[in-house]
Amino acid sequence: MTKFSTKQILEGIVSNDTRVLDYIYSSFFPVALSFVKSRGGCKEDAFDVFQEAVVVILQRVRKSPLELDCLFGTYLQSVVKVIWVHQKMADKRRNAIIGSEMHEYEDIADLDYGFLESYHENEKSNFIQRHFIHLSEGCQTLLRLYIEDVSVREIAEIMGVTESFVKKKKYECKQKLIKRVIADAGYKDLFL
Repeated sequence: MTKFSTKQILEGIVSNDTRVLDYIYSSFFPVALSFVKSRGGCKEDAFDVFQEAVVVILQRVRKSPLELDCLFGTYLQSVVKVIWVHQKMADKRRNAIIGSEMHEYEDIADLDYGFLESYHENEKSNFIQRHFIHLSEGCQTLLRLYIEDVSVREIAEIMGVTESFVKKKKYECKQKLIKRVIADAGYKDLFL
């Protein structure tokens, strides 16, 4: 299998180069799997955390160039570890264990603070998306168009309604989504 430099890996992630992505999974997933299993997780947990780490790094690289002072594998494993620890922190049953484990990874934060911000934003987005899909089809369509910065006039034309109806319906749909999100028990952990 071809080896890639850190620079080639980062460029490959941004360009969705399947050879690079295959290399990342085949080369670095076994270490993540070992880490997660040693902390009480299973293969599915490891895969989820690893995938999340790759997505977070992708988002981080798209925001601004990422210059690493370490090998890509070291950085990736640090991100995996921090994501795993943060996920476990949300688990009320394991707070005491995680508190002591976090000290092991304080040096990880020195590598890059940007990935943690991307991780939290991705987590919030996924949380909201889980509630968004439970809205009516009409509300989903209207809110998607609104998010895409389509004007009220254009939305009214697309949906075959008046502009005042669009404004009123957008408010109602947004309120429904907000109520669903706030009612979820996980809301406080993510947003407060």
